[in-house]
Amino acid sequence: MPVNTIIQGDSLEVLKTFESESVDCVITSPPYFALRSYLPKDHPDKKKEIGSENSMQEHIEVLMKIFKELKRVLKPSGSFWLNYGDSYGTGSGAGSREGTKQATNKGSNYYEEEGKPQQIGFEKSLLMLPERIALALIDDGWILRQKICWAKQVYFHKDKMTKGSAMPTSVKDRFNTTFEYLYHFSKNNSGSEWYHYGNEPNKEKFPQKWRVWNTLPEIFRTHCWQKKDIPQKYLWAFMNLDYYF
Repeated sequence: MPVNTIIQGDSLEVLKTFESESVDCVITSPPYFALRSYLPKDHPDKKKEIGSENSMQEHIEVLMKIFKELKRVLKPSGSFWLNYGDSYGTGSGAGSREGTKQATNKGSNYYEEEGKPQQIGFEKSLLMLPERIALALIDDGWILRQKICWAKQVYFHKDKMTKGSAMPTSVKDRFNTTFEYLYHFSKNNSGSEWYHYGNEPNKEKFPQKWRVWNTLPEIFRTHCWQKKDIPQKYLWAFMNLDYYF
């Protein structure tokens, strides 16, 4: 498989060309259900567009076909990271979004002619799609190792300030949603034999890194730092620097 190469195409069909157990890590955030439509109605690939299905059940089925291929190409030691945000069952009318906050999102105006499809029986309700997809993956043999809340906006009371940003909403009968879920799946239950959370190197596998790690002042080992604030001579000893900084 080529390294540092962008491969463009239908994800399901392209994955079928990959060798089995050839990928170390998969990170994906597929289009969420009924929130965006990135292709015009007359586009030749419109029927293949993920997220534009008529029902959430159909949406899950489409994703599961892709995830089965991901499972095939992932190595036994590999990890699968899935970011997915929820949506509501309420439909929307037709009409232009131009001039609104939603119009800043590519694809929003493609619902102009027909509007967003309503999910019968789920009007005004969260569809719980992240949970439904996670359960479908577990039923298909994946092991869910972690469910992480990605907080996009946090208020620090002591500093009386907000950090981060979340999409604003005009809805008045619920709170604004300022988070999404990130799921970590694996193919096996061998745990730390295959993957490792945290920055401390394994002494047996990475003896040189481990020796440097143990020369670090304790404050670097027990606190969260930005990469720019860590002395250069210590940087390479961190196992997961790019995840944490």
